[in-house]
Amino acid sequence: MKKVLTVAFSSLLIVASPVFAKMAYAERVASSAGSIAGCMTENAQVSINFNGVEADANVVKSKFDAKMAEIEKLLKEAALEKYEMQSMNYNISPQSYGSSASLFNYNGSFSYTIAPSGKATTLMADLTKKGYQASVNVSAYRNGGVPCPSK
Repeated sequence: MKKVLTVAFSSLLIVASPVFAKMAYAERVASSAGSIAGCMTENAQVSINFNGVEADANVVKSKFDAKMAEIEKLLKEAALEKYEMQSMNYNISPQSYGSSASLFNYNGSFSYTIAPSGKATTLMADLTKKGYQASVNVSAYRNGGVPCPSK
């Protein structure tokens, strides 16, 4: 009996695979939900990292501000419906402790939520061309109270 069920299930997967391959991920999740009401909500987050070395630790803050201004300019040029900063941080540390002529390592990051999510990879590519280390994270979840848009 167990072997028959395994073969039947395997056959079902082989027949169903082409159908699922044609459906968008969110549609597959929505169609498998059954009685759960509401549509999938998709979020895209773009994270930007940078690092460098500076002789004067006091200069790092101005570099951080300049990078933030450049990123904000790129976000505006991307013609997004919405973007919102989620987090930012930077860290400064000396390369060698106890030395008066030390260089300072710094690193920082910004994280933005953007809409529409479809523009996230294009934005990431633009940031990468400018020398930033950028990454994209897209997630989707079901919010039971959100009605599906009409097609």
